[in-house]
Amino acid sequence: MQTAESQSQSQDDASAGSSPTLDRWTRPAIAVVTVCLLVYVFDVYELTTFQVALPAILSDFHLSLLDAGVLLLVTAWVGRVASLLFVPLADAFGRRAILAAGVLGYSLLTGFTGLAQNFFQFGVAATATRIPITAGNFPSTIMATEAAPRSGRALAQGLQTAGYPVGFVLVSLASVWLLPTFGWRYMYFLGIVPALLVFLILRYIPESRHFTQVKEQRQAEGKQLNALRAFVDTVRRYPVEVAKGSLVLTTYYFWNGFGVFVSTYLSQERGVDAATRGTWLAIWWSVAILASIGGGWLAQRWGRKWTNIALVVITVPLFATYGMLTDWTALFVVGLVLCSLFLAPFGQGTWGWVMETFPTECRATGFSVVNFIGGVISSFYAIIPATLGSVGAAFPFFAGGYALLAIGFLLLNETIRDELLELVGERAGQAQPKPAVVVVKSAEAS
Repeated sequence: MQTAESQSQSQDDASAGSSPTLDRWTRPAIAVVTVCLLVYVFDVYELTTFQVALPAILSDFHLSLLDAGVLLLVTAWVGRVASLLFVPLADAFGRRAILAAGVLGYSLLTGFTGLAQNFFQFGVAATATRIPITAGNFPSTIMATEAAPRSGRALAQGLQTAGYPVGFVLVSLASVWLLPTFGWRYMYFLGIVPALLVFLILRYIPESRHFTQVKEQRQAEGKQLNALRAFVDTVRRYPVEVAKGSLVLTTYYFWNGFGVFVSTYLSQERGVDAATRGTWLAIWWSVAILASIGGGWLAQRWGRKWTNIALVVITVPLFATYGMLTDWTALFVVGLVLCSLFLAPFGQGTWGWVMETFPTECRATGFSVVNFIGGVISSFYAIIPATLGSVGAAFPFFAGGYALLAIGFLLLNETIRDELLELVGERAGQAQPKPAVVVVKSAEAS
């Protein structure tokens, strides 16, 4: 029989085990980061299937580069609106439920995209898919961020967003194995597989301990978490953070001038065949997996600010001059370096860092607002190659915009040594007392 003192000690130990300030890796944290990585792999697989298979899709439906640019513009707008409407639900109903719903939705719709018989049907299916993709995309990164210990948070963000190059490797390999023999449709059919991840999410992934703490704190105060209130709090209480985060994402998304159009550039302007392009992309993104993880390690070791600024400075001249290259060896080597340089500041920098400037209570909402602003502006970037009539000629313009990312990183407050913010009112870079969860005990328990 336990004494009151031993019961109290057990409660304290349990509380410490679930405390957000627990600065070590746990099995649940590792499981969360792993599954969120897998979610992101297949999320990116769907997004990049269109990019890699673009030449075949253009040929099948007899489309121009302008048609592709318009479709990218429309799908980008739908995705951003979806992020503004659905991602904030993760601040009200929890990260896990929204994540599972998003994965199931985009898995099924990706398969339907492969059944399209004309460009209109393809456009509708591809556009509709962006809604659940967004709902599964951002919560996966937020869950990984909130699951990791403070001393490993940037590394966890780098690990989780390494799902981007892994997804690109997967779609590149699929383009080598499936595209020449079966066509682009079977690349979309393969996108049904991640529906299996829904079971893992619901069975093995715990809800974010940070979200749970904030929810219990507010319930003890007689309040319920509300998506509309989180949106109002974000706009009214964090306008500076929204402006800085929007600048970071708007400028970072200039890299898509390479990510979206490089396959088309290599095909139409440099004569690189489909099998060679697929092989190159698979190698590029395989190396970029290590770059994403390495970026997290560098930020954890040296801080986010100067690590990411240095990465941008190195990237810009290579990006600006890529369209001038004609030798296949040079195209391969510089493309390999660029892919790694683009991915190193992604997870721990542009997404993870911006997320950390908002508290748990409105983190999903804050990032969705920032991504909406930056994403809507960047969605027009796809028109640049069509206007110039050449992807290669557009690279200097993309690089010029990307250079402004260094200014965005310079404006953000360093968060690498700080605990995550929890409640509305706390701000990054300012010392804040961590809120204590109010536990109401019954008379018998007392």
